[in-house]
Amino acid sequence: MKSITYKNNRKKGTIEFKLTSDRYLHSMVRAILGTLIDLGRNKIELKETITKFNKGEKIRATYLPANALFLNKIYY
Repeated sequence: MKSITYKNNRKKGTIEFKLTSDRYLHSMVRAILGTLIDLGRNKIELKETITKFNKGEKIRATYLPANALFLNKIYY
């Protein structure tokens, strides 16, 4: 993952994430954003998540539904 940015639109009640990468795995974006939201809601612990990530262990997080994601642009 090269970068992740977000914009919180309180008037619309939405959060817009922008992810940039040179490759993606199946359901990767859904897992990353679900993990970030779970961390923000204190459903999972940051320290434990980092430890598991560094060890290559599975992180239990909520996957976002596919209908909440939109592909905006692809660069070649």
